[in-house]
Amino acid sequence: MTGSAFIKEPRFLVMSVLLALVSPSAYGDVPENNVSILVSEFNDPDQLSLPAANIVRGWLEQEFRRIDYIDVDILSHFVPYGENGYIQAVESARAEGGDIVLLGSCLDDGDMISVAVTSVVSSDCNDEYSMIDMFFDGENSLTAFEMTMGSAAPDRFKYFANIILADWMLKMNRLEEADQFLGQALLHTEDAPLEHLYVAFCVHGDLKQTFGLDHEAMQIYSSALAIFPDDVFLLRCRAASYDAVGDLDAAISDLFKAYEQEPDNSSLNAQLGAQLKQAERYTESMQYLGRSIEQDPSNAMSFRDYARAHYGLGNYVPALEAIDCAIEMEPENPQGHSMRGFILYEMNRPAEAMESFGAAIERETDPAVLPWIVIGRGICHVALGDYQLALDDMNTTLEYSPSFYVAYYYKGIANLELGNTDSAQENLTEFLRHPLVLSPVDPWTKEGLHEDAEELLRNM
Repeated sequence: MTGSAFIKEPRFLVMSVLLALVSPSAYGDVPENNVSILVSEFNDPDQLSLPAANIVRGWLEQEFRRIDYIDVDILSHFVPYGENGYIQAVESARAEGGDIVLLGSCLDDGDMISVAVTSVVSSDCNDEYSMIDMFFDGENSLTAFEMTMGSAAPDRFKYFANIILADWMLKMNRLEEADQFLGQALLHTEDAPLEHLYVAFCVHGDLKQTFGLDHEAMQIYSSALAIFPDDVFLLRCRAASYDAVGDLDAAISDLFKAYEQEPDNSSLNAQLGAQLKQAERYTESMQYLGRSIEQDPSNAMSFRDYARAHYGLGNYVPALEAIDCAIEMEPENPQGHSMRGFILYEMNRPAEAMESFGAAIERETDPAVLPWIVIGRGICHVALGDYQLALDDMNTTLEYSPSFYVAYYYKGIANLELGNTDSAQENLTEFLRHPLVLSPVDPWTKEGLHEDAEELLRNM
């Protein structure tokens, strides 16, 4: 069994599609649209007189018998197995309302039967005539017992049957169902060709990451790495899952293994540098981010991370230079403008910082990120003496994120400066009700703010 047209670019395909449906039946809830699989009569050049199409139909019905929305039938018109046959098969299947059509050929292989089957997507999709080949030949040829009506579907056929459905679901943007069928396919991996397995693992893991199921993604990538232990792509994917669950050491370990394989991979250097930066290993981080920039000077993300590493070390001048390069390359990216605001604020340039935060707010669409930027602008307003504008930004911050407690401290400062003593006392008291949590990713919650708030309350 060799060859496959199954999902040539798994990560770019999956990451660009939005999740739309809930899971199906025994695999979840039944969706509105049925899936019709049609099987053409097989070529029989050796005149074996096998009812191959009906046997394959039976295998498909066995595998999907618990899924009410999958229909399997025989294609009304015979089509030859081969390139022209694929086109005819699609046209015939479309005329009969089919979504997937299978056509194939049987050959006498001595005591065994060699079978070739190709599935073709007949639904309208961007990848017209998308095909997946299945070859049961050589040591994987089928026995006469297997090729009889009512026989149990071989495991290697179950693998391909689920891959066929997973592929179709991906093309229809039905991601949760694709995830379920991939999971079923990977229960039958022993006889599956490696090129099929590799892509199936990659797409399955990527779907889990898309759904935020990073522990499950890690398990999938680990299973894949047991088969492909030095694969750079899989190591990088598992590292991303480790990062998502906060296991930075494991993520860095995987990335260093990948780096040993491909030290000149610019995107790998960027990922490793970013991971080290997140682990607060800033000096090491800059080594790999610098390599990434040398290898690909057009990567704005590398410049942003390089700026963040310098920022973490307090090297604000080179941080500003790096972030300005990133903004020049991607002027509409809000991350560059917000990072520029952080740097300028630390350089005691609040007016310029405020302008950068304003530019970031105009461009940012993620409500989870906006409070970090809005409070930055508000703190700049405090530094510039614009206390009413500061209050407006602090209130907006708390609307976005009620647990952003440091906003109460700056509300207290602004109200105190505006002469609103009662409100200031209320704000500072509320701030002191919550623990002071310091984090390298939070530039606004600083050590000593509780003591400052207590001092202000005593002096009222």
